[in-house]
Amino acid sequence: MAKMTDLPANTSKGKWLKLSSLKDADDNSITIRIMGDITDGWECWGADGKSHRFRDLNDVPADFVFRVENGETDRAKPFKAGFCVDRATEKVLAWQFTQATIVKPIVAINNKKGDLEGYDLTITRLESGGKVAYTVFPGDREALSAEGLAAWAAVKDSAVGMDALFHNADPFEPFGG
Repeated sequence: MAKMTDLPANTSKGKWLKLSSLKDADDNSITIRIMGDITDGWECWGADGKSHRFRDLNDVPADFVFRVENGETDRAKPFKAGFCVDRATEKVLAWQFTQATIVKPIVAINNKKGDLEGYDLTITRLESGGKVAYTVFPGDREALSAEGLAAWAAVKDSAVGMDALFHNADPFEPFGG
């Protein structure tokens, strides 16, 4: 049974798309291009305060102790994860989304427009009355810049990828690293 106990320490150096940072971004938005395969799994927050990731809900151990906050017990949440190119910097970032207001539109856009590598997605953070939600809008189909393509090729050809999440490893780790 593969799980991740928490994010490796070296993934916090600007390699992850952090939705919380959108509140400080221009227009509360980021435009990305999703690249490569999307990994599906389940994330649980344990009583140890750490994130645990499983490929399948049935992989969560029967004796798993969920985190309790404000008297409420957490539950397993489905997630999608992958790589993207930040269109403002043309750098490759890893992403993981559990928010339905992001996941559902991404799935719908993919099903309607086809391969997500063909166009940009703009994710916007909305906050009202203390509640946060997100919108996702697709851009027009267009080629990725040469810089973005080169950055993606370097990661795709050398990194272990999103399966690392299930082994408490860094998806940017080089093969054999």
